[in-house]
Amino acid sequence: MNLRELAARLPGAVLSGDGEAAITAVTHDSRKAGPGALFVAVKGLAADGNQFVEAARKKGAAAIASEQPAPPGSTWLQVPDAREALAQLSAAVLGDPARALELVGVTGTNGKTTTTYLIDAALRAAGHQVGLLGTVLYRIGDRMADATRTTPES
Repeated sequence: MNLRELAARLPGAVLSGDGEAAITAVTHDSRKAGPGALFVAVKGLAADGNQFVEAARKKGAAAIASEQPAPPGSTWLQVPDAREALAQLSAAVLGDPARALELVGVTGTNGKTTTTYLIDAALRAAGHQVGLLGTVLYRIGDRMADATRTTPES
């Protein structure tokens, strides 16, 4: 997928530079940027992703997406909302995997973790592939990781 195709999926996006740049990955972590990557500069509570644009470029990022205007000569996608763009761009590059998912959400004050574990066990016993994102752990199939935040990034 190229940057021009990705830009067309984002209302209000302004493309500067090489629209034919091939994008094979999307990241908001400059340490994970590399050739073919689109680095999305997301502003967080502790740090502003725009501070890491140069680090992403040095790692070989093919393009940058940011709420900031493009510096001269940059391959850049200016977007109205970088966090929303991160989700949309990631989905596009990965082939819109959410379209093939069935999702179960659990809300409430008490018992969410227990309820999700029970649902997970029942679905696994029925032979389904299950992913679990909770406050304790993230699990996809048999791969597990400690939950580092209550709501993971896209």
